[in-house]
Amino acid sequence: MNNPMRNLNPPCKAVIDLSAIRDNYKTLSSLVADANCADCAAVIKANAYGLNAGRIARELFRVGARTFYVAVLSEAVELQTALPSCDDCRIDDCRIYVLEGNAVCGEEADFNHCIRPVINSEEQLDRWLAHHQSDQPQSGKNPAPCAVQVDLGMNRLGFSKREIAQSIHKLNALEIDTIVGHLSCAQALHHRMNETQLNRFVAIAKFFPNARLSLANSSGIFLGEKYLLDQVRPGAALYGINPTPGASQYGINPLKQVITLSARLVQIRQINRAETIGYDATYTSTAAMQIGTLSIGYADGYPRRCGGFATFKQQKAALLGRVSMDSIVVDLSEFAADACKVGDYFNLIDEQINLDLLAENADTIGYEILCRLGGRIQWQYINGSIS
Repeated sequence: MNNPMRNLNPPCKAVIDLSAIRDNYKTLSSLVADANCADCAAVIKANAYGLNAGRIARELFRVGARTFYVAVLSEAVELQTALPSCDDCRIDDCRIYVLEGNAVCGEEADFNHCIRPVINSEEQLDRWLAHHQSDQPQSGKNPAPCAVQVDLGMNRLGFSKREIAQSIHKLNALEIDTIVGHLSCAQALHHRMNETQLNRFVAIAKFFPNARLSLANSSGIFLGEKYLLDQVRPGAALYGINPTPGASQYGINPLKQVITLSARLVQIRQINRAETIGYDATYTSTAAMQIGTLSIGYADGYPRRCGGFATFKQQKAALLGRVSMDSIVVDLSEFAADACKVGDYFNLIDEQINLDLLAENADTIGYEILCRLGGRIQWQYINGSIS
């Protein structure tokens, strides 16, 4: 049955360039391969940062990705279902790691050869061992592969070095294929915490001489070869967020822009000097001016605290006043009389307003911008690989 809303012009839309995502993965893979790093995994938790995990994972599979990281088990189960829908995708070729591990009692039964937990604590370790020992009481070794996460100073998830030493006899009963660590300050290329965490990770890794070592996130890839080890785990960089903001000042991103966000112009009006715009009357006009209203707001995930501008055919239109639930007002004073009309779309993320600049204007980070987009936004995907 046809969707009656299908042919209506959406109030706001996001266009995702799948070829840019594939190119970003190939760029990162090439960087780490040149340094003899064996595996470039892909982090697609939170529905691939809001962009559709199944669709993104299939594109990444086609350009070589075989290892994926998600946050929770439900994401892994959905991804495992999505991957085989491509004719040339064989799920047995993939490994999906769950960063929060077997966080709830009873989840163990849902892990399999493809979906593997990242064990984070002694509680998870004991539950994992008990489950498999009850399944195969005669086995001297846990037959189900898993990863182990170590804490390097974030105090979020993972074993400390002391806890590793205390639990090593139980950890040795596991089939551990990967040791996972996480850098907390990798975006700051010269932060002293980076070297400290690398040294801690290498020291802990000596307990597991046969396991693959995975430390670098998107930004960590650019810290130097010694951080790459056996596997890297880019996430944000795949989706166009700048992994080295301190070095390039948002101007030169080594990765491609992936998303274009636009909103429909629904009204144009003239106002006089000394008139206010929006809630709390935070903007007052200093002269007579032409303004326009765009059909997007914080109900669609556009940040309420955002300032900055929108663009139409490369021309900038400053945002005026507060972002409302359903709308934003822009300044059209510098536009020619016939430059735009009701029904035209203004861009709120594009090459001029990249994710990092938008995030800076909203006092947040690009990760949060992507993850919150939704509401009435119509998602469009272009340049997909051939099935």
